[in-house]
Amino acid sequence: MKNNPQLLSRSQVLKQGAQLWILSEPEYSSWNHIVDWYLCFQMRKNRLKKLSKPSEKVQALLKKHHFYSFEWYSSQGCPTLIESSKYLPNLWTVELPYHTQWISKAYDIWYSLNQPTLRIFTPQLVKKQEIEEKWKGLTNTDIQYILD
Repeated sequence: MKNNPQLLSRSQVLKQGAQLWILSEPEYSSWNHIVDWYLCFQMRKNRLKKLSKPSEKVQALLKKHHFYSFEWYSSQGCPTLIESSKYLPNLWTVELPYHTQWISKAYDIWYSLNQPTLRIFTPQLVKKQEIEEKWKGLTNTDIQYILD
């Protein structure tokens, strides 16, 4: 097993080698547009999606049939998980909006998916040391990253 995490060159980024890819939104990642193009713009479509409350007719039906009400919320700021094996040489691609705890959230997503092999497209504001420290000492899976 390779020393983790492993820095990739730009020529290796879109090749096979990791089951899960995690990247940030286009404002923080120059790779977002490239990856999203291969995904037929699924990430962009999700960012543009607006949730609306159900109509009064639907709300009346829910009440009539004793369905509990639930909160409608915007997915803005939530990670987007896409099954991408049809489009890219991986299983999943996650777009994780950038925030100060981006590395920790990326780690949580990776861990919750049973620690698959991982390729991280680091946002511009994330430093190499942050990635290496978070995944330091892991020997059970390959972790790869590309600096933006």
